[in-house]
Amino acid sequence: MATHDLLDENQNESNHSNHLQRSPIHDQYKDISVVELEEEMKNSNSDHQQQELGEEEASSFPPNNNNMDEQDNNFKSYESPSDLRKRKAKAILFYWLRVLSGPVLALPFFCNMLTPLGATIAINRCAGITIWIATYWITEPVPIAITSLLPVILFPLLGVTSAKIITEAYFSELSFLFVGSFMVTIALERWNLHRRFSLFVLGLIGMRPFLILLGFMLLGGTLSMFLSNSATTAMLLPMANAVVSSIKKKNNENPNIEKREKELVKIQKFAKTLFLCIPYASSIMGMSTLIGTPTNLIFVHVLNEKFPALQTSDDDPVTFATWFLYAFPLSLTFLVLVYIYFSILFVRPISLNHESTNTVEENTGLNNYSPSNYRSTANLLEEDKLNEEVSPRQEEVAVAPSSKKPSNIFREQYKALGRIRYEEILLTIIFLVMCLLWVSRDIQIGSNLHIGWNNLVYWISGRPEKEKSSLLKYVGDGTVAVLLGSLLFFIPSFNPPSEKDQHNNDTNSQQIQSTTTSRNSHTPFTTGRILEWKQVKNEMPWDIILLLGCGFSLAAAYNQCKFSDFIVDVIVVKLDLASKIHPYLMMLVICFAVNVITEFSSNVGTASLLMPLLATLSIRVGQNPILYMAPATLACSLAFMTPIGTVPNSLAFGYGHFKLTDMVMSGVVLSLLGVASAVLGTMALGGVLGVHLDQVPSWANSTLTATTTTVFP
Repeated sequence: MATHDLLDENQNESNHSNHLQRSPIHDQYKDISVVELEEEMKNSNSDHQQQELGEEEASSFPPNNNNMDEQDNNFKSYESPSDLRKRKAKAILFYWLRVLSGPVLALPFFCNMLTPLGATIAINRCAGITIWIATYWITEPVPIAITSLLPVILFPLLGVTSAKIITEAYFSELSFLFVGSFMVTIALERWNLHRRFSLFVLGLIGMRPFLILLGFMLLGGTLSMFLSNSATTAMLLPMANAVVSSIKKKNNENPNIEKREKELVKIQKFAKTLFLCIPYASSIMGMSTLIGTPTNLIFVHVLNEKFPALQTSDDDPVTFATWFLYAFPLSLTFLVLVYIYFSILFVRPISLNHESTNTVEENTGLNNYSPSNYRSTANLLEEDKLNEEVSPRQEEVAVAPSSKKPSNIFREQYKALGRIRYEEILLTIIFLVMCLLWVSRDIQIGSNLHIGWNNLVYWISGRPEKEKSSLLKYVGDGTVAVLLGSLLFFIPSFNPPSEKDQHNNDTNSQQIQSTTTSRNSHTPFTTGRILEWKQVKNEMPWDIILLLGCGFSLAAAYNQCKFSDFIVDVIVVKLDLASKIHPYLMMLVICFAVNVITEFSSNVGTASLLMPLLATLSIRVGQNPILYMAPATLACSLAFMTPIGTVPNSLAFGYGHFKLTDMVMSGVVLSLLGVASAVLGTMALGGVLGVHLDQVPSWANSTLTATTTTVFP
């Protein structure tokens, strides 16, 4: 599920940091451990003592080849003890600067800085707490999950609102929607169903550069609609890296240096494009479902929190089905534009057809090629496999042209998975049933006719007709997710995952491993369950749940002390936005501002802080709140310019196939395209969510009436 994007994405980043060839951009002293510095000082002292032995004695020591690369790549091994002490002092100083930055910036608000503008004490405290939390989200002196617990401490202690209101917000229905859907996600990953699906699709696509790019983007987009954006990206990146490495290996066999260098430029440009597009596709299509990214859940929660009349109204504008009808066409169109943009500008056909000095090829007359004898990337990869398997006597036959169409590496890996298992079939059925129940829960025709399956609640309850409208609200998307997720604990399994799969799951590893299910091994017969609680306990992203809860608690506190009303009143009264700016222009400005903010901060944090403000702003200027909140929610997922924007960006950047400038240059174009798509898509498809220009729905009218009195004295 995408999360995004976000904190679970931070956890995935740490899990895969050991596999990355180049770490994402971090501050120079952000992640320096004081213990590591002390160890380096000890090592440096011992190295300094060894240097005093003299050149003759030093030359007698055998070289340690295992440490040569580390010494070449790590300049810290050659630092003197004084330099290490200075760096240790800087690291400690920078750490405490980050720790103190939050409370120091919040202190003026705690001293009632906003009182001259008419703010109450509670509003001043709320502003200070918001600044504190936002600063910690950006600087990260402690894990973001710990920062997410600050509302439980600060709001009650500073007298803003009660602990009961804050803590209740941490586990809402949307939190259980996330928990239930992630249970299904964990089961899919446990039984390798996501990998089977990916390899099957890639095997059908083929091995041409344009098709490879299309296949990876479609896979990343499809999986991220239901899985975490980070998990999807981390699964596909090793596959992409294997493809690029195979192509480079074949190109290096070309004896023609000039042609080899020319093709290498194309390969490097293709690798850059591929590793940029995989995280981009995951972020783009993650917007299309409510569970695709946590920012969508923040939007729905704030909408329900800010407008309680939605709970009793016949109108339910944002459901899993309506959001999909609104966001999926928009996301798919944007994904196609991204593919066209990169395909035209960066992807070129790669020719690996070259003469070889191999004796076998000379003997068989294969050293002269014609266009009809052209070998594609797929042929070359297949020949590699054949050359490894055949004996010397068979080698000549193996490299000879054959009419049999060779398979690509994805088909070989798919075959290595073995036959589909009983558990995988059941999981596929459960996953499809869950999606069907989400879509068909509440289908409304006209103004009063509801034909969704939630009518069963009314029939079972035996309540009178006048209570039907409220009973239809009893069952939510979270009910479906928890029902299907819990069902997995009741279904027995008879073919436990292989040892390598189980090891990957136990270590929370998202990197793709080449696994083979052996049907001939003498594995003891065991009976388990499709999903085990131990695995859920270890792999459930509890940090994301806390982050979501933090966003929900901020919305509850804003609603309690009217903080959003105060901020919006200041803006509207001072600038007179209602009469000066057209609603569509305001929507464009909002989306652009949100997109810039989310490039440098958590997308969930950005949504948590801005959604309550946009809800209040909408009713102040007499518009449907969804008009501004929905496109702004999409803009939170359009972080394409920086590696720190999302964890998928960081994971791709770590492989070293593109530079920061490459991401910034392409990200600027995509961000502008994304903001334009969000605005134009809302203008065209907003009716699906009940959005009509200059019309305030009935469920927002009561809130508009209740808040027309300004907070100014």
